[in-house]
Amino acid sequence: MTSISPAVLEAGRLAVCALWLVAMPLLCRGVVERLRAFTSREIRIRLWRRDMAISWAVAFAVLACAGELDVFAPGYADFSGSAIGALSWPVLRAALLAVLLALFALQVVGMVRCGFEAGRRARMAAVFRSMRWMLPASRIERRWWIAISVTAGVTEEIVARGCLLTDLHGASAASPLLHLPLWAAWVLSSLVFGFAHQYQGLQGVVRTSLAGLFMGALAILSGGLAVPIIVHVLADVLTVLTYRPDQDNPEEAARLVEGCAGAA
Repeated sequence: MTSISPAVLEAGRLAVCALWLVAMPLLCRGVVERLRAFTSREIRIRLWRRDMAISWAVAFAVLACAGELDVFAPGYADFSGSAIGALSWPVLRAALLAVLLALFALQVVGMVRCGFEAGRRARMAAVFRSMRWMLPASRIERRWWIAISVTAGVTEEIVARGCLLTDLHGASAASPLLHLPLWAAWVLSSLVFGFAHQYQGLQGVVRTSLAGLFMGALAILSGGLAVPIIVHVLADVLTVLTYRPDQDNPEEAARLVEGCAGAA
């Protein structure tokens, strides 16, 4: 049986990444506009089900083209040597990783406190208001949100950091086509990741691009996907603590459940 060359497999991975991270947001723009015009619990849950199915299908398609690239293995890519300079020193990498995780831990503490302090949630209300068309407004929706958060955390990290970052840099023998400098692969993969969230508006693209840089740094410094996956899942899941309209604004929550204009 003839094996498929690493170059062909890498081209397949990049094609799937491009389809999901670049083409899909453009193709789905009409769906987003309709949701901004009118949203309800039923419509949101239907959207989440569809998005989860697509996300897992894309992740499995990428993994089907993985070949010798085992994205779940520690040290799955060679983010070391001259490409990473002084960061190849284990002590420095561990220290920087610890700093990034400490910063994230502070954010987690703040989000957890929001779950118990209505005043903190009120200060964040303006941030979430423009996104209310897609956020959970009731208890049952928050259960679905946890499922989609796990889906996004796993599948987006597989695609954006496990494959795109690695393939752009050529950080594995399974990635022979492209050899961008590590910093360029890191920035470009993060910008593509941000563009995939263009349905959140310009501010959302900026926020998710910065999040992509953060997750990419975690992948590079830790040498694997476990840390960025855990951080990504937690960051998304904790939205259920910071956005609780059924407690803070029951009348608006009732409208969001039954159906109303999505754009605030």
